Amino acid sequence: MASSPRWTEDDNRRFKSALSQFPPDNKRLVNVAQHLPKPLEEVKYYYEKLVNDVYLPKPLENVTQHLQKPMEMEEMKYMYEKMANDVNQMPEYVPLAESSQSKRRKKDTPNPWTEEEHRLFLQGLKKYGEGASTLISTNFVKTKTPRQVSSHAQYYKRQKSDNKKEKRRSIFDITLESTEGNPDSGNQNPPDDDDPSQGQGTCLGV
Repeated sequence: MASSPRWTEDDNRRFKSALSQFPPDNKRLVNVAQHLPKPLEEVKYYYEKLVNDVYLPKPLENVTQHLQKPMEMEEMKYMYEKMANDVNQMPEYVPLAESSQSKRRKKDTPNPWTEEEHRLFLQGLKKYGEGASTLISTNFVKTKTPRQVSSHAQYYKRQKSDNKKEKRRSIFDITLESTEGNPDSGNQNPPDDDDPSQGQGTCLGV
């Protein structure tokens, strides 16, 4: 073409929209030209310009020869389709604030301990002692993080030191001695029928 045609921003917007509407076949640019409507030569010019703007070829040994060689239509079509496919595969953008809030909500979600986890914690506490949250988490309570083990240990320690107050039974009432069995448990006296407390069951706190 003798001179570059001047397209407005609206022309470029409608041009890119039309490219996405027609399949990448031999009649694609013809259909785009009829849809705009624009001369076919102008459509070809802006199509090649668009591909060249978004595609940066790898460095070649003979750069001058590469620049002098015109880009074939099939090559342009391939590069444009590759560019469009890469854009479609980009992950969805999530604002940083929204992502941080989601992580915070997940972090704040309660994760109660089970009796089995508490028993494993006691075994680890017996072997490694206090302050070994990482070792207990790694070798015994593998379902809890070292930070969770540390928090559980602090709460367990407070519960043991506060045995004078009446409270609902919880998993913290389970001690290492109770998990290993009591040899005198078979010699316990039968429950007294006159004692109303013997008819009530116990429940574990959450």
